[in-house]
Parts: sequence; C-alpha cells; structure tokens
Amino acid sequence: MCCVHWGGRVESTVALQCVRAASKSHNILFVTHLDNLPTEVDRNSMALIHILGAGTPTPTPTRFGSAYALELGGELIMIDCGPAATHKLVKAGLWPTDVDYLFFTHHHFDHDVDFPCFLLCRWDQSIGKENQLQVFGPTLTEKITEGIIGE
Repeated sequence: MCCVHWGGRVESTVALQCVRAASKSHNILFVTHLDNLPTEVDRNSMALIHILGAGTPTPTPTRFGSAYALELGGELIMIDCGPAATHKLVKAGLWPTDVDYLFFTHHHFDHDVDFPCFLLCRWDQSIGKENQLQVFGPTLTEKITEGIIGE
C-alpha cells in the first residue's frame, strides 16, 4: 500500500478527483493531513508520498513549485526542491537532515530555487551522524551543488 499526503489546499478540483480516482484503483491511501491516517495503517510498512508542492512557475497564495518527499523502507527521498520546499518539508514533520537522496527532474527555478536553503538548513542542523546527502539530476546538477557548498 502507498499513502499520499497532500500537505496543502488543492486548487484544482479536477486534480483532486484524479488523485482520488488513482488512489482507489491502485491501492493508494490519500490523506490531506497525516493525522487523518487510519489507526490500522502501519506508517512504516508502506510507501508514504508527501506532496510538498505541485504548482507551476506562476506563484499563487496556495500553491508552490515542485517538491515531493518519499518515505520508503526507512529512507527519505526528496524529488525537486521548489519554492518553500524546506519549510513545507518541516511542516510535514520531516527534517532536511533525514533526507539521504535528492533527485532533480530538471533545473527550472520552480524545481530547485529552495536548494540552497535546504542545504544550509541541513548543514546548520547537522550533528555529524547523518548520512551524506546524495544528489542526482540532469546536466549542471553537480555544478550547482558545488557552487552552493563547494570550497
């Protein structure tokens, strides 16, 4: 089973209907808040997808650029790091220091603008016992990462 956590308001009722329809047909549990998880669901035995942001480059009061966190087998994987991703990650009860893998789909600002904040928060909160962050993505990913944290 997979659980989808949509942390914010859904602007499009069509999008909400699509997610709910997919949830029913693919054994996916859809919740808008983690407190709504049924008590019989074991959070550690399923994939948990946090939709931190699923907006567009055009800012709106209720939607942010792309950012997703996936809890899978004791690992925390992040996909994209759009506007306010670090804040939304923490708001979902997750911490940058717990993320071991970060994947970028592409390098438009609505997918990576919060990357410096994410890295600096991870560094600031580190106690030296975290796994080394592994960052993956298309061309320029290494250059962007080194430009932020390189010496």
